Amino acid sequence: MKTHLTLYAWIVCLCLFISSCSSDDGNEPIQMEDDPVEASFTGNYRGTWNSVTPSITYTDFAISARFVVSASNPNRIDAEFFATSNYTSCCSTNANDGTMIINLDGDTITSFSFTDTIVDCEGSFSGDGTINANGNFIIDFTGNDCDGDHVGQLLFIKQ
Repeated sequence: MKTHLTLYAWIVCLCLFISSCSSDDGNEPIQMEDDPVEASFTGNYRGTWNSVTPSITYTDFAISARFVVSASNPNRIDAEFFATSNYTSCCSTNANDGTMIINLDGDTITSFSFTDTIVDCEGSFSGDGTINANGNFIIDFTGNDCDGDHVGQLLFIKQ
């Protein structure tokens, strides 16, 4: 029995010794990776615009956007907005139909602003929202343009 305990103790010590060994000689530079969550927000998104105004109701109106996480602030997304599903301007002389700024705190959209540049229908919108478990942006907003006062929700899904 004493031989078995000695053998067992020796095997445990050997296992601990082997597991503490490393092939890292300490001279390798440590690389800090970008936060994969924030970095993953950069990209093309498609979605829907839903809102109610005194003159019109928009239901699942197709939209798209290009999101870019700010290099100086990983909690900020700057985006081009398109009132089409194919990343082209529907009705503006600009390259897009407006610009958005989205500020984040984890999966919470703490603020959203959108400047609409559609010709003869310029507007301004603001809101907040969440990023769900699938990485979809859900933004509740209010604002005003040529259709009047909007109350609605945007959904953006990364492509």
